[in-house]
Amino acid sequence: MNIVAVRHSARRTVKSFFFTFFTMFILSKGVNKRVFLRYASSYVILIGKTNITKSRKKPLVKSMSSLFYSLLKKFIWPRYHEKGPPSYINSILFDKDLINGDGRIKEPAKSVLEFVVLGSRPVTASSIFIALIENQNKPMYGAQIGKKLEKKFQLPKGWFTKTRYYDTRIGKLLKILCRLGVLEETETVDSLTRRQFLGYYINEKLYPEIRKRMLSFMRGGTLSIFEHSPSQTILETEQERVIKKCTKCEALTASLRAKYCEICGSQLNVVCPKCRRDCSLEYTYCLNCGEKLT
Repeated sequence: MNIVAVRHSARRTVKSFFFTFFTMFILSKGVNKRVFLRYASSYVILIGKTNITKSRKKPLVKSMSSLFYSLLKKFIWPRYHEKGPPSYINSILFDKDLINGDGRIKEPAKSVLEFVVLGSRPVTASSIFIALIENQNKPMYGAQIGKKLEKKFQLPKGWFTKTRYYDTRIGKLLKILCRLGVLEETETVDSLTRRQFLGYYINEKLYPEIRKRMLSFMRGGTLSIFEHSPSQTILETEQERVIKKCTKCEALTASLRAKYCEICGSQLNVVCPKCRRDCSLEYTYCLNCGEKLT
């Protein structure tokens, strides 16, 4: 046993002895339980005062995450400088020539669209990814993500969550990232109010790579495509998504809540993942082959 361990052991023994003596002394005076507890608590505070004082004297080390947010804060505060994505993105996302039969955007168009979208909102997009990663990729609804970003960047309340700001700064970006297949939608319930919201999480197939890159980015690493090649190629092995097809203009969407077309407003049908037949949203199973639709 080293000298430091011996000293700690001796201190504990002395403290224990004095506390026992103190207890016997108080009880011998016939003090009632309430008064005894008050004196005992005072004694415990007195004994621990030295350790508390020492811990307060320790210098505070600025964490890497707080440094990350303080450096990027200039892009979004006191003026929100991130603009876009450009208006033409919406039309390209629904261009039939760029979409496969399963509703996914073809390469290389998908990669170019990712460059444009993430390049327009680099700070907001990367912060959304980090917020989901810190939440272990459990679904979070839009306002929940916005509140977390306000806290991380130490911004005024409502900077991302007020009605006039939410849609332009977070809402539209979340929908586009879902359209690109980077994020996925699901129903989630607020733990406090028990209200149901549309939640977002990172695509499970992409999550390991995004997590690795984002954590490296927070530690001062680079996201440059010219310095590091992706460690793995994401193949067409993503989980099967429910594809909905417009009954009029035949536009495709994978939106979880959509019932009407974003382009022409007509009613949507579900495309059966097995036989590719169009089925009404009212049905849970395909009337042609019996495949589950939702």
